[in-house]
Amino acid sequence: ESLILSSNGYVSPQAEAALTAILSRDPQHGPALYYSGLMMAQIDRPDVTFRIWQQLLRNGPKDAPWLEPVRRQIPEIAFLAGQNDFELSETGLKGPNAEDINNAATLSEGDRMDMIQGMVSQLSDRLVTQGGSPAEWARLINALGVLGDTDQARNIFANAQEVFGADAAALSQITAAAKQIGIVE
Repeated sequence: ESLILSSNGYVSPQAEAALTAILSRDPQHGPALYYSGLMMAQIDRPDVTFRIWQQLLRNGPKDAPWLEPVRRQIPEIAFLAGQNDFELSETGLKGPNAEDINNAATLSEGDRMDMIQGMVSQLSDRLVTQGGSPAEWARLINALGVLGDTDQARNIFANAQEVFGADAAALSQITAAAKQIGIVE
């Protein structure tokens, strides 16, 4: 890890040898798997990175320090790996529970839209006042697009660009949502 950190995140051949040695002794070593995935991304093998990091998300301790950078980067890695149907399910994003969905099914169309608008509005207010993950910003942009509120989606996209201006992976995820609803090309 110190070899990688001392070279600003570059996984050198020396670091690769160390990772290989660690993984030969412990194939489930979380940090070594994370950095092996990072190395594969650096040598244009996002398909391998995706498989490794997906394994980390499934099998790793939920509070492991390497999971946050994996969660931040895996949407872009999935895209680069051709995994167009990938959805990050372990982000801690709150959505409607089964009871909410059952209740929504009994509502009139107008009441259902009001409920959805309320949920989107709550998410928007929270992100603007408290911040949130790139996945949450992307989710909000997508929801606004589905609701047809493209002007607000553009405003949220502009706000997200300010918030995540220095984080290329975050911006990629947010921009993908904006592209999906057609507010950027």
